[in-house]
Amino acid sequence: MEQIRQLTTQFWHYLPYLVGGVAVLVIGWLVAWLVAGISRRLVARTRVDDRLAGAMALRQMGLADEIISLAFGLTFGAVAVAAAIAFGVGGRDLAGRKLQEWEESLRKKRDIQE
Repeated sequence: MEQIRQLTTQFWHYLPYLVGGVAVLVIGWLVAWLVAGISRRLVARTRVDDRLAGAMALRQMGLADEIISLAFGLTFGAVAVAAAIAFGVGGRDLAGRKLQEWEESLRKKRDIQE
């Protein structure tokens, strides 16, 4: 009986997290559905909305906090690396010209000092 009482107590303690997670999931899906309806008129629809609502619900339930944090960090890092690569590839000519300007400036300074 003691184990059943402890199990019941743990269930009642966890129930608010479960209800909160389900509420976040339902509200997230509703908001995602509304935003997706609006965005369909503007751009192609992606499945990011469902994943975000699911991640928020899991976090609210206390499940997979580390997984959600890691996924966010990796996604943010991937976007940063992609932006850096795009800027580097797209700005290669500009960076090359800027380096030539700096080199010429240093040569002029060196010639003046000699």
